[in-house]
Amino acid sequence: MKYMKVDTPAIGVVTLRLNTDENSFMPAATGLSGDKLVELRASMEKLEIEASVDTKPGYISRAAGPKKSMAIKNARYEAIERMSLSCWWSMGKSTRWKVNTKITKRLLRTYFPSEDFQLNIGFVEPVCGTGYVAVSLLQNTKLFPYAVLGSCYSSSPKSAMKKAFFESIQSWCATNWLRKNNKKLMPYWDLGEIRRRSVEILSSPDLDFENETNFDNQKLLEFIPIKNIQVKPHSGKYVAWVYLDKSIDLNFEITKLVKRKKETTKIFSEYNY
Repeated sequence: MKYMKVDTPAIGVVTLRLNTDENSFMPAATGLSGDKLVELRASMEKLEIEASVDTKPGYISRAAGPKKSMAIKNARYEAIERMSLSCWWSMGKSTRWKVNTKITKRLLRTYFPSEDFQLNIGFVEPVCGTGYVAVSLLQNTKLFPYAVLGSCYSSSPKSAMKKAFFESIQSWCATNWLRKNNKKLMPYWDLGEIRRRSVEILSSPDLDFENETNFDNQKLLEFIPIKNIQVKPHSGKYVAWVYLDKSIDLNFEITKLVKRKKETTKIFSEYNY
């Protein structure tokens, strides 16, 4: 496959974009330079896009994997991430925990030599009642796009934190790439809300990584039963899609599927691109 390296603002971090469509940033993946998993994740993204061309519309998430079980798991994780972030963002929910500032400062020193960058990573409530949803807010007051967001759902808080951090770096470089190559698709991040959420994360209690809550896989399976998942083989791998009762695209509409009584939508902008 033909990969193109896209500049990131982080030292030792690379974004690989598959040069399949000159107008689209995706498929792409971000990680440490030299990590072969970056190429694998980008290739899985390519499979998702290809397989979704003729699949039933209305899915809330999609994911690929070398095995059927892995594709299903990844699609479930993507759905939980999207629904949880939509609730946190659109309804203005509080962050449950934050990553200790010592850790975020260490990440900044390691990957961002400029003192202009700021980083806040928090954990929000997962809609399925188990696991960890991390959100990484990366900011710089002097450089475009100024503030972006990355997120991840995982059974482990350390895994969720790491993946969300790299996702925020990818959000940064994707926005810059689209600004230069296809401005019509460039995201317009809600800078004011991201900055407000950054302050809110700082006021949250630290997560105790050493005493993390056990992951209950049964809760995940019950929240997204197999009947809501469609799977099909593609190019020797598998792609899975999660479908809910309605075809919904916007974040504030997704919250209607899972919000509790008396909860109201407050933010109508999108948290991601």
